[in-house]
Order: sequence, then structure tokens, then C-alpha cells
Amino acid sequence: MVIRWVPSEVRLVAYYANLMLVSSFLGLGVGAMISSRNLNLFRFFAPGLALNILLLLGLSWATLPGGEGEWRFFQSVDQKAYSYLILVLIFAFNALTFVPLGEAIGQQFHRLKPLRAYSWDLGGSLAGTLFFGAFSLLHFSPVLGMALVILVAMALSTWKERMWGLPCYVLALSAIVFASDQRAYWSPYYFITVGEQKAEIQAAPDGKGRVLNLIEVPASDPPKNVTTMADPPIYIVHVNQDFYQMHGSVDTARYSGGTWQRQFMTAVLAQYRVPYQLTGEVNRVLVLGAGGGMDVQTALMQGAKRVDAVEIDPVIPRLSNRYSSAAPYANQGSGGKVVLHIDDARAFLQKNTEMFDLVIFGFLDSQALFSYGSSLRLDGYTYTVESFKKGFERVRPGGAMSVSFFAGREWMVHKLIQMLEEGTGLKPFVYMQDGRLVMVVTKGDPATLPLEYFGWKRTDVPHATVDLAT
Repeated sequence: MVIRWVPSEVRLVAYYANLMLVSSFLGLGVGAMISSRNLNLFRFFAPGLALNILLLLGLSWATLPGGEGEWRFFQSVDQKAYSYLILVLIFAFNALTFVPLGEAIGQQFHRLKPLRAYSWDLGGSLAGTLFFGAFSLLHFSPVLGMALVILVAMALSTWKERMWGLPCYVLALSAIVFASDQRAYWSPYYFITVGEQKAEIQAAPDGKGRVLNLIEVPASDPPKNVTTMADPPIYIVHVNQDFYQMHGSVDTARYSGGTWQRQFMTAVLAQYRVPYQLTGEVNRVLVLGAGGGMDVQTALMQGAKRVDAVEIDPVIPRLSNRYSSAAPYANQGSGGKVVLHIDDARAFLQKNTEMFDLVIFGFLDSQALFSYGSSLRLDGYTYTVESFKKGFERVRPGGAMSVSFFAGREWMVHKLIQMLEEGTGLKPFVYMQDGRLVMVVTKGDPATLPLEYFGWKRTDVPHATVDLAT
């Protein structure tokens, strides 16, 4: 429960995936080692849990520490030392919370012969993993999950411990209920919230004009005619409190001339159209990391007769079906042009043998910490030399492969370009805009694209010495 819930509340923890796991094991291990002393620490589990939850909720504002060797999507780096102290504090308090549980487990080991005790321990671990896996996949709820934990803890407590612990458990559960966003969605991977993009018009300081600011408000239910209406809403999806993707139509004809939506989506569409300007006729397209369906929409608008859309998170396409005015995944089934695959991008490439006119690696950033050294991420096997090589093998003669990414550090730009070059044996065409990259390699003579295309500038990046991800 801690590992699944905490990163959704404390952004700082979301960047360090193993922090809660390691601290939990540390607490369990320390408790097991001191279990022979019979300190009866289990009576302190309830107040420890309550204090830990209140501390975590109180530190939800904490920002990311780091340096030039690390980067987070749309997240500035905070060099203040207290960020690291907060990480240590969270680690220590979580470990202390698990010490009473470790003591109780250790006492059970002493009651049985070692192999029998270990068999029960391993069986319990497997059963817990299967139960939590199903709970996380089918209907994860931090409130329901923590309530189950509290019920089990109460059942294992003495009458005196229950009376002592009940107020603490009520406080802990109430804090989680208070902090929970009732409009949020929980996928197998993310805590997801949806907002709506709005325009805020203010008077200019000189009093002669108006200033248009784009703001975000909580999303209400989309209009029933969202897929057919003019000037449809544009929705923003967040995961673990960070921007993730937009859900809306990139068909600029859907918006009235002069509206902010038309201007906004014109710029967005240009980003997705860059690969199509460098290749010829595109009948079959593979989109890896299809998300809300922006790449899928663009492929259909460019005349694709079939689009294979690969997305690892089953909740994201469901949200797209609900909020996106383009309804990109509605074009499925018999006679449809879109085939949705709920799968990991690298796994799909490993087992797929079909050929495509265009293979697109969309923005697959898993909203994790990027480190020049190493950082295990959900997308860790997708952005590798071997993955790009496998993707390029699926490109037909005359076709192309495109990789899009938001690179916030210069070393990331060099790393991605050289990984693509190493995997394909070709120097990619690189277009950049405000840190965003679109890199294209072609099997054949590429079409001519201007040196600047709607703000996307063709860039020759000089070679630099970097370690390639493999």
C-alpha cells in the first residue's frame, strides 16, 4: 500500500521508485532481528502508521533535488540541501513504521522450524503479491486498501492494543480520505487526474489590449456531443501530479478561425506531422506509446489505412474514449482502421513480425527521474540501442522511423541521437523546438522538409562522448 500510494501524494518520492520499498524491507529486517527481545513493539504500530501518513501528507510540497546530471519532465531542479534531508526523513519514518511488523514476523519464525517457517513466509508473500496485483489492476483505492490493512492489524491486536490503536487508525484513514481526489483514476501504473484547458483573458498593462493566458481547471463531464461539436474542449491528463498528455482533436478544421483552440492545435499538429513530411505514401503505421491518441489521429488524417496503436496502460485509452473529441480509438472493430494493443512497446516489437511504412516512438516518458548514470523506469527498455534497431527492422523499404522526446538536458539530446544512429546505422534528421526533439531515419530518399517547419528547426547536433543506453 505504501509503495503504491505514497508516490501519488509526494512528488519527490515518485522520482525515486525504490525508496519506499527499501525502507520497508529495512524496517521489517530490523524488527525481525530484534524479535527475540520480546519488546512488544506491535502496540506502537498504530501511532507509527498515523505519524508516518501525516508526515508524508505534510511533505507533499517537497521538490526534486538533483543537478545537471539528472532531469525530470517539466520539473526544475532544486539545489537546496533540505530536499535531500526530506528524502532521508521519509526513508527513516517509513522504516520505523515497519519495525513492529518485522518484530511480529520474527516471532512467528521462532515458533516453527526454519524451513517450515520460511515456507509459510514465502507462501504469504506470493499470496500477497497476487492479491495486491489483482487489487491494483481491478480497482485500486488507497482508502479501501488502507482500511483492509487496518482491519487485519486490528484482528491481530489484543483488546488493549485495539483501544489504544483505534484513534490512531481513524486519524490515519481520515487523513487519507481528506487527501484523496475523488475525481482521480488509478491505473495499474499511475495516479491519474484530468483537467480542462481554458483561456483566461486579462487587460494588458497598457490598457490598449488584452492578454490571453491558458489556465487549467478540474475537468467536468465532457459534453455529450464532444466528438461532433465545433470548438470542442481540450483536456490535460496528469499522472502522479505531473503533466502527461493532452486529449483532444488535432484537426484544426474543428475550431473556428481566430480562436485560441485553433492557434493552439495548429502548433500541436505541426509536431506530429514532422515525420510525414520526410516520407512518402503512408498506408500502415505503428505507434508505440499511443496514449491519448494524438499520433493515431495524425496518422489517420495523413491517409493511413491501418494504425496499430500500442499503449501499456489500459486506463489511458479508456480516458481518451471518454474525453477526446477526436475519439481516435472508436475507429476499431470490423472495418475499422485502428487496432489497439495493450502491451509494452518493447515486448510488442519482440513478437511482432509485420512491416510498416512508418514506425513512431511517441512521447513514452514514464514521468520518472532521468539520470545520466542510470535510473530504472517503466520505459527503460524502450529507449535503448536494441529497441531502436528492432523498431527499424519493422520499417518497409522507402518508409521511416520517428522518435519524439522532451530532452531537458544537453547530454540527453546527444544520447538519444547517438542511440538512434547506433541502432539504425543512419544519421537521423533532427528537428528541435524548445527542448523537444523529433528524430527521423528513413529507408530510402527522404522528402525535402524546410529547415524550419512551424517553429521546428532542422538541427545538426555535434558529436559528444556519451554512454549509450543498451
